[in-house]
Amino acid sequence: MAERNNIVVIKTDQQRADTVAAWGNPHMLTPNMDRLAREGVSFTNAFCCGATCISSRAAFYSGMFAHNTGVYTFDRWSHIRTWLHDFKEAGYQPFGDRESAPQPSQSDDGFR
Repeated sequence: MAERNNIVVIKTDQQRADTVAAWGNPHMLTPNMDRLAREGVSFTNAFCCGATCISSRAAFYSGMFAHNTGVYTFDRWSHIRTWLHDFKEAGYQPFGDRESAPQPSQSDDGFR
């Protein structure tokens, strides 16, 4: 198998843009976030498109709004295709945190 680059996605929960020094807020003490922003890719114009954490996570992983996924509150969303499926089909071994998992015990979508 050909060697592949590792892809790491780090997303924080309830993180406003004005809480990271690297994004123009020097009064904040965030050396680790600053280094990640400096050496990686930083999305500075992101927003939450869901009213709850579950609908937001479903949107993040699927790329669809709640009216497309049907996930508005704490609904299950294991029936939705995510970019983790695409990575798995491309030969990667995706790993997602259990907090974000749609149904960790019943799903084969990369959440472990």
